[in-house]
Amino acid sequence: MTIMNSKISGLLISWPLVLICLAALLLCFKPPPKQKTAIRANGITVTDMKGGTITLDGPAQSVFILTPILWHYLSVNLDDKPVVKIPPYMVREFNSSFLGSAFPNLKKKSLAFTDFTGPAPISVEEILQSSPDVAIVWDYMSKGLELINFQGLVKTTADGGDKTKIFNTLADLTGRKERVNWLWARFERERGKVIEDLGDCRAPVKAVVIGTTGLTLWGPPSQRWFMDNMKKVCGQNAADGFGSANGQLNIENLLILDPDVIYLNPYILDQTNLETKTILDDPRLRGLKAVRDRRVYHMPLGGSRLEGPVEAALAVLWLRLTLHPEVPSALDLRSAVRQTYREVYGYEMSEDEINIWLRLEENLSSAYYDRFAGKESSDGGI
Repeated sequence: MTIMNSKISGLLISWPLVLICLAALLLCFKPPPKQKTAIRANGITVTDMKGGTITLDGPAQSVFILTPILWHYLSVNLDDKPVVKIPPYMVREFNSSFLGSAFPNLKKKSLAFTDFTGPAPISVEEILQSSPDVAIVWDYMSKGLELINFQGLVKTTADGGDKTKIFNTLADLTGRKERVNWLWARFERERGKVIEDLGDCRAPVKAVVIGTTGLTLWGPPSQRWFMDNMKKVCGQNAADGFGSANGQLNIENLLILDPDVIYLNPYILDQTNLETKTILDDPRLRGLKAVRDRRVYHMPLGGSRLEGPVEAALAVLWLRLTLHPEVPSALDLRSAVRQTYREVYGYEMSEDEINIWLRLEENLSSAYYDRFAGKESSDGGI
């Protein structure tokens, strides 16, 4: 009997411990509580690029950005302080491009952790630790934030290079609609000057853009906006409609296309680490007209990868001058670069910085590029 009572007593003592353990386990699997946002009378509602709505109690004061959209955010807000963290893969771009010179504090930002599950992986836990008002991420990376019902989630999506929607979203998030309207009006004005400078379009110049070290080609729909701008200065994407967009390039196909000009994209990621010398010295490509004429150019090293209202107008001018070097021009590219960053950012580009932007040293081995190595020129803008 004593033994029996002892066992019963032990069971009575154990059950509370078991219940406590079960409760602890349940708490581990319990989803985090839904965020609640206190909305004041002057609160704002933003629609992102996927049609989702985000409600804030005012313009976003802190932003977590994991993509090159950071550049566009800065061109709207002109302040890098609200940016809470940056991804490691962008550090090289900050150190190599105008972006790091104009916003040196970006180099001091904490690096965002990565989970190595994608080209720009995201850590939900780290975003929560940063406690930003909004997190701007690609739609294909947003699942984790959706699962915890993160109310500051701003999703972006593929836009073919046309940054109109993302700039409208940024205008709403920051309360800087007037600034965004000014940027786009400036872009239209400066691009218009380039188109007028070229005059009537003769036979379009055939060009291709090689995208990666695997010799992939740019094409619609992924780079639709860039190609449309090329058409405005009498250029033609020779790869348009030729196979799948951004597909692996077959050397025989490139020989069939035989472009007048070859461009290398402006990115500086590992998979896009291209140089003009690589193309000019490739024995497989010696029969190409662009290689024989040494009309192979690495696109400028812009902070925004030549996208958006700030740098796209400069890209159009650069295209006009490299596509049609024989057509006299009243426009000076170095002055245009200097004036653009002065007007938009209040930043004075040095001659060395302009040389880096132009990738001057690398491109001097290509035909006609020495025209961009001129002395100090007037600051009249484009």
